[in-house]
Amino acid sequence: MVEKVGRYEILEELGQGGFAVVHRGRDTILDRPVALKELKPVLLGDAEWVQRFHREAKTIARLDHPRIVPIYDIYELEQRLFIVMRLVEGSSLEELIASKKQLAWSEAFEIFSGIADGLAYAHAQNILHRDLKPANILIDAKQGAMLSDFGLAKLTSESSMSLSASGTIVGTPHYIAPEIWEGKKNTVQSDIYALGCILYEALTGEKIFKGDTPPAVMMAHFTPLSLPQTWPDNVPSGITEVLAQALARNPDDRYRSATEFAAALAVLPVDHAATGHLLVATPAAIEAPPEPITTGAPTESIELEPQPSLPAAAPADSILTNEAQAAQSPENSKLTPTPLPEVVTAPGPMSPPDKVTPSRQMTIEPSGEQPPAVRRPRVG
Repeated sequence: MVEKVGRYEILEELGQGGFAVVHRGRDTILDRPVALKELKPVLLGDAEWVQRFHREAKTIARLDHPRIVPIYDIYELEQRLFIVMRLVEGSSLEELIASKKQLAWSEAFEIFSGIADGLAYAHAQNILHRDLKPANILIDAKQGAMLSDFGLAKLTSESSMSLSASGTIVGTPHYIAPEIWEGKKNTVQSDIYALGCILYEALTGEKIFKGDTPPAVMMAHFTPLSLPQTWPDNVPSGITEVLAQALARNPDDRYRSATEFAAALAVLPVDHAATGHLLVATPAAIEAPPEPITTGAPTESIELEPQPSLPAAAPADSILTNEAQAAQSPENSKLTPTPLPEVVTAPGPMSPPDKVTPSRQMTIEPSGEQPPAVRRPRVG
């Protein structure tokens, strides 16, 4: 029997995460398929989670771009709270990487050009994503790559506030920039760092920063960057320099915007015989990038003791080029700490910090709500 909540039919569960369940549904008035992201009933009595859920809806509602999954409604009835969104027919980039292991350069370029376009648009609206990862990039069968799950997004106008009373570092450990682990603010460059991690993963089938536990993954972000000496067939050799800049330890050394990152990818020489077609920059990828936008203090992750000064980033030309190792870290985690003091980075050669020790036992919490099945309709 089909369950019905107000105007919406709930047809089947597509997946669930730490705080929400995603359903395939139908709007009975407009007669169209929808995705229903429902806050778990156990959290309805938690004012912070309800506020966060409403914030996600309002954030997405501000964004009107073909590369961002749109919201239709926020709906509350019978002690149930839903965000109603477009149902994306396709799979996530996470599933695509799992099935193909390594994406061809032409396919990866097409996906990342579109996502960079959508991300640049969000940044221009003063919105940072803060949880970029393959599971949050959906591949629509008709429209191509789309950016989803702005549940951890933050407005630049909130720079002095946080939804969490304890203070947090937000995101999924594999994609969190070093400055965020140090307790500093999220910026456009923090999103660009995550995008660089994702691009590496798409091209190699491996995560660039690995570890058996979230603290181990955190430490990996402070080790010297290791990029392959050789890349899969038809991946331009210049990708090493592009990724080195996107993943620079110092955020000031990264690309100033997502459009600048995309433009650097667009001009890389490509083996046309291997790819079968010429890849060129789109107008969106070559327009002047906006100035960096900063956000407020972090709002979600590990509790750490005050840290000693960490070494500054090594220059791009000193990046080590060794084969990247396979990642072994847990998926879809989000860690929750107290506010961290800012760490002043001292000049010197790049090396891991002497000691990074959690002050208390970490609380691990899933950060994404993407349905797991391949070739099933997806939702943002």
